[in-house]
Amino acid sequence: MTEKITPLFIKNIKKAGKYDDGNGLRLYVKKSLNKSWVFRFSIHGKRHEMGIGAFPDISLKDARNKAHDEGRWVREAATAFAAKQAARKSVNQAS
Repeated sequence: MTEKITPLFIKNIKKAGKYDDGNGLRLYVKKSLNKSWVFRFSIHGKRHEMGIGAFPDISLKDARNKAHDEGRWVREAATAFAAKQAARKSVNQAS
């Protein structure tokens, strides 16, 4: 896993921006220096973002765990969707 964010980094952030941790996890920092976690993912080529929660309510460790869990769900859902589409295509071709 490529992790770029550390607890010390989060504590010392003084600039608004978007900071990637890897594996779809991103920390958003507003001008007010409020921080929030977002999980970024792609389904069928379309980008999506899912809010995980605010820091410090959600720790770095918890955000990474949540992003990992959500990533697994996205992969399973995409696989199930692709299988369903293939089955429909097979039925339509047989008709």
